[in-house]
Amino acid sequence: MTLTDELFHCTSITEAAGCVRDILEQTDIQIEEMIHTNKGKHRDLIEKMTGIIHHVKFAREPFRAFGYYFPEFKGLQGESLNADIVHKLPPDSLLWFVLSDSLYNVRIADFLSEDLTRTIRKNNYETMTYSYPLVKMGRLL
Repeated sequence: MTLTDELFHCTSITEAAGCVRDILEQTDIQIEEMIHTNKGKHRDLIEKMTGIIHHVKFAREPFRAFGYYFPEFKGLQGESLNADIVHKLPPDSLLWFVLSDSLYNVRIADFLSEDLTRTIRKNNYETMTYSYPLVKMGRLL
């Protein structure tokens, strides 16, 4: 999948990470390795020359209830990441959110600057997430 494809469609994290890798390599950024993270649901692509991490998350749909949880963004959609993932990434990392038919990216510093957090409780498990509106991200496809 490349930026010049007429129809962009991803169905898995494997395809999503491959797409991001292709985009980076089209801009002469070589990827040294790809690491599976978060039980295989995310990928970290590491630049060969700089060591910068490109964290890739695949989701079939965006976080549609974003505007409900963050009323200042009423009517908008967003994306989110668990805090434990965000806190492990270096400050120069880039985040890539690949949806089934579109692709967004944002610097981790910008993602955290909104300070949009919420706590999710599920099956006696509690985790904090950070969220960010899609309209503030760079949309590539």
